[in-house]
Amino acid sequence: MKNAINYYYNLVTNDLHKRDDSYYFSINNTNYLLYPFYGNTNYLNTLYRFLTSNRIFCLTIIPNKDKQMVTVINNIPYIMLNSNINNNKININDILKYTIIIDCKEKLEWKRKWCLKLDYYEYQMEQYEKKYPLLSESFFYYDGLTETAISLLNLVNYKNVPLFISHNRIGKNTTLNDLYNPLNIIMDTKVRDIAEYYKNIFFYEGNPINEVHNFIRSYNLSYDEVILLLARFLYPSYYFDMYDEIINGKVQEDKIKVIINKVDEYETFLKNIYGLIKSKYNVPEIEWLKKT
Repeated sequence: MKNAINYYYNLVTNDLHKRDDSYYFSINNTNYLLYPFYGNTNYLNTLYRFLTSNRIFCLTIIPNKDKQMVTVINNIPYIMLNSNINNNKININDILKYTIIIDCKEKLEWKRKWCLKLDYYEYQMEQYEKKYPLLSESFFYYDGLTETAISLLNLVNYKNVPLFISHNRIGKNTTLNDLYNPLNIIMDTKVRDIAEYYKNIFFYEGNPINEVHNFIRSYNLSYDEVILLLARFLYPSYYFDMYDEIINGKVQEDKIKVIINKVDEYETFLKNIYGLIKSKYNVPEIEWLKKT
């Protein structure tokens, strides 16, 4: 990899580190990051031009010797970025500071994507029922959570929902480099990152209900945004992300126990969130989310 970096980018390093599928190194106090990229190059070009033309801070993409963003090394497409920020883990204030409203014609497609995903997973479960008993036993509970979340999306007037800088996934291990990495950036509602961050904190660190309450009380969310927030908390992305890793052979099936062993605790968490939202907004009655 060192030779490839030298050949394509004219950068020489003897201090190359690998994390997951990415590579990190420093030259003259500048940090370089080589990330695998499997997305749409045209979309990335458009997004990157938008970010830079509007002076929205992000990591700089370095073109290769052929002035291309994407470099294929050992049959894997990579993008090189540089950064002079530290790589500390983020907190909620970092997320809120980077919640920047944008003017674009992108549309939220949560409902379409969630429906397609659910159909695919339901079909897949029929094929893998015996191979993955833990997934088979737990799947339809999370299928039900998703159906409830999708039903809420029917209430949203998307014309009233502004879009912001957001991310595919964000959590307790997200770093500042991850936050400002244009490869992780998408256009979405401002509540996406908030909900995903707190869901991740819940399952892997501790119950953040007090912080969630503070956010709901402090930020003047519109009716449509609060419906999206509730739907996002209901949507079990945490389960589906690990489901994908198990099916793709990246982790053992028993890792899902981290999720399914907290079913009752997470329901209590959802009921607390729903109760606070219901006290401030005229949201629909969801019988099973009422506190008993």
